Amino acid sequence: MPNIINDDGGAFTIALSTGEEVLVDRADFLKLPEFIKRGRWFINRDHAGRPYVYCNRGQQREGIQSRPACQSASRRKNPNTHAQCAPVARFIVGAAPRTQVRYRNGNRLDLRRANLHQA
Repeated sequence: MPNIINDDGGAFTIALSTGEEVLVDRADFLKLPEFIKRGRWFINRDHAGRPYVYCNRGQQREGIQSRPACQSASRRKNPNTHAQCAPVARFIVGAAPRTQVRYRNGNRLDLRRANLHQA
């Protein structure tokens, strides 16, 4: 489950295990599917090193969550790499398959709805 470190009433600040912080509108977080709200959030970087917030969709076994497939392999090597991971921004905006999600302010850790749009 994400570690919510600040709730200012309008947005949550979520601390990741890497020390990075993610912003999410409170209303959007509460509408996310349970597997996203309860999953392990982490950063996955693309080939250019840009961070994206993902959630492990894997099942927990004995209280330990498996390592996300998308952290351990390159999508170019295996097209099914992201099968066990969910990009959180796509769920927030309800993006259809093959639709890009863009970040208005360029900060990919800012998942507030005002910063996200579909291209």
